[in-house]
Amino acid sequence: MAEPVGLEEVLPECLVVEIMNRVQDARELAKCCVVSKGLRQAVQNVLFVQLICLKKYYMEARTGPLVRVPFKQAVMNMVQQVKRIEHLKLEIEPEMQANPFQKDEIHLKDFWLSEPYFVIAWAQAVGPSLQHLSLVDYGQQAIMCTTPIIRILAETCPLLKTLELRNMFLDTRDCPVLPHMTCLTLRCIKMMGKGLTDINKCMPALNMLAVVSVFGVEEAKITSEYMQVMCLGLSTKAKTVELNLPNVCKLQLKMACPDSLWVSAPSLAYVAVCMEKREGALVEFEKISNLKELLFGASHFCTLTRLIRNNPLLGKVFLDVPCMELGDDGRWEGVLPDVPLMIPDMKELDASCPCLHTLSIGPGLWYSLETGFENKPNEGEMFKKWPSLKHLIVHIIVLKMDTCLSVLRLISAAVPSLQTLEIYIHADSPVDADHVLLECEEHIAFPFKSGKWKKSLSFSCFSF
Repeated sequence: MAEPVGLEEVLPECLVVEIMNRVQDARELAKCCVVSKGLRQAVQNVLFVQLICLKKYYMEARTGPLVRVPFKQAVMNMVQQVKRIEHLKLEIEPEMQANPFQKDEIHLKDFWLSEPYFVIAWAQAVGPSLQHLSLVDYGQQAIMCTTPIIRILAETCPLLKTLELRNMFLDTRDCPVLPHMTCLTLRCIKMMGKGLTDINKCMPALNMLAVVSVFGVEEAKITSEYMQVMCLGLSTKAKTVELNLPNVCKLQLKMACPDSLWVSAPSLAYVAVCMEKREGALVEFEKISNLKELLFGASHFCTLTRLIRNNPLLGKVFLDVPCMELGDDGRWEGVLPDVPLMIPDMKELDASCPCLHTLSIGPGLWYSLETGFENKPNEGEMFKKWPSLKHLIVHIIVLKMDTCLSVLRLISAAVPSLQTLEIYIHADSPVDADHVLLECEEHIAFPFKSGKWKKSLSFSCFSF
C-alpha cells in the first residue's frame, strides 16, 4: 500500500505558503507544523498570523493549574517561528470581553495584551516586517493601566501602515513619528487629555482615522493634508476640537458637544453629525459648500440651517431628534424628558437645496412630527409642493396607531413628486409592529416598502 503523499510534495512551495496564509489562525498553523517538515517550512513563510485567547483558557487560569501553554508564551512561540509577519492579529475572545472585572484578576497579566514588556518582546520579533496590526485587549483589566504601545510600535515597527487598537488606556506622550501609518482605528479606548493631538503629530500621513467610544480626550487639534475619512466618536466632553482637513471627503462626528468645535473641510461631501449642542458651546463649520449627503441627529438646528443654506448640491438628508432612549440591545426604553421636540424648517430645506431627492426621518423626529400633528393637525403642509423629493424613508416607534397612520397618510399625500416610500417599524414598539404594517397596507394609498428595525436604522441609501 502506497504511503500518503504530503501536500508539499504535490504542490509548488509558493502555493503551499499561500494556502498556509489563508489558514491564519495560529492554532491551525501549529498543527500544520507537526504534520511534516515541508509544512513546517511553509508556515515559517506565512505573512498573516492571528492568535485568539479563548474564554476556556481564562477560566482555567482562574481555577488553575494551567495545562496549556500560557497565551503570551504561545504568541512568542509563533512570532519567533515565522520569518516575516506582515499582518498580525492578537485578540481576546469576544465572549471573554463580557466578563465583569474582579479585583483578584489583577495578577492575571497573561490577559493584559498591551502590557509594555510583552509588547516590546513580540514587537522586536516582528518589527522589521510588520505592516498591519490589530490588537483587542481584555478591556476590563487593560483599561486600568496605561500602555505606551504606540511609542513602542514607532520605535520597533518602521513599516507599520494600519493599526487597530481596542480596550486599553493609551499613553501617547513623546511618540516618535510613524511615517507610513495611513489607517488608525481606536475603539473603546481611554486616552490622556491631549491624546488625539499627540496622534496627529506622530502619524502625519494618516488618511483614515476612526475613533469610536473613546473617553478622556480634552483637546483634539488635528491638521492633515492627507486625511480623507474621519470618524470622531468621543464619549466624554472635550474642551476643544479643531479639525483643519482640506482634503477630507467623509466626516462623522458622534460625540458629546465640546466647549468649542471648529471644522474647516472645503472638500467635504458626506457628513454625519450626532451631537446635541449645549448652551454656551461654540460650534463652527467653515468652508463647507459641496455637501452631497448630510446626516444630522440633534434638536438644536442653528448649525443645520447654516449647513443647508451653504450647500445647494445636497441630494440626501437624514434628520433626527435624539429624544428616544434605546438600550444596548436596541429595546425602546422611553422618551427622554429634557430633549426639545423641535421640527427643522422643511421649507428652508426645500428652498435651499433644490437637488434634494432623498429624505430619511429618524424615530425621534417622527415622534416630534406626531406630537406636532396632535397639536396642529395641518403640520404635514410643510411637505407640500416639494418638486425634487422622490424618496422618503421613515423610522417609527409606534406609540399611538391612529396618530401614526394619520401622519403617514398626510405626508404620503402631501408630496406630489414622491416615487418611493419606505416605512420601518421598531420591533419592540408598544403597538405591535406586524399589526402596524398590516394597517399601513390597508390605509396608506401610496405603494411602500416596509420592514422592522431594532438596533440600527436603515442607512443603505447613504454612503456611510
